[in-house]
Amino acid sequence: IEHDDAMPSLETLLALAERLEVSPGFLLDPADDLLPAVRAQAERQIADAFAAADYTGCLAAFAAADITPDKKNAAVYTLCAFRVGIQAFDRGDLPTARKWLDAAEAALPLAPIPPEEVTAARIGFVRRLAERMDILSLAPDKPDFGFQPSLFVFTLRRLADGDLTTVHAILTLGLLEAPYATYVEAKLKLADYKFIDAILALRPIAASKETPCFLALLAAAAVEDCCKTCEDYKGAYESRERREAILASVVR
Repeated sequence: IEHDDAMPSLETLLALAERLEVSPGFLLDPADDLLPAVRAQAERQIADAFAAADYTGCLAAFAAADITPDKKNAAVYTLCAFRVGIQAFDRGDLPTARKWLDAAEAALPLAPIPPEEVTAARIGFVRRLAERMDILSLAPDKPDFGFQPSLFVFTLRRLADGDLTTVHAILTLGLLEAPYATYVEAKLKLADYKFIDAILALRPIAASKETPCFLALLAAAAVEDCCKTCEDYKGAYESRERREAILASVVR
């Protein structure tokens, strides 16, 4: 029966279902090969990991039970995959980022009520950001206030275009969070020729392991340029070494 070499009689089918404590229909459903008790345990593991914000553990529970996203769990799966993808992007693990962003994009249409945090536009933005360093060309026409990387690039574009009113409004209202806001504030200091203040603000961004990789690269490059302007060639050399170390840590 297990190898499809024979079909059980109705009597045998009922006996098997009774011993396994499942319905006869379960044994005939090719779309579900998990016993109810096994599925229930897996769903508890998924729920516990999600409640604990253990998004990697949540995805591992999906994989361990061989549960594929459907309309019942797609929202949870999509959010977990998106956040794990963003975390991988922030630490410079681009293959892992692509893997989970692709998974989030594939599962997104299955969710009857998609997570507000996850959109195809945000997934596409991070993909493009991972592929190029000319980030100003990626600036959206309208700000996405719910997604910090996109809002950061939008703000940099406004700063480059001389729209200081918009930049100051975003900072004053606290719409942009650290370390993104700190970087933009440092760029404003540079515009006022406050090079030392800018260097002091940028160095911690470039040095912190908690800083998203692409932002750390921008900060290290900005510090190097500032140091050269101030004729601090030792500082410029150290910043260049830091930038090269960050680049070397990126997995492409």
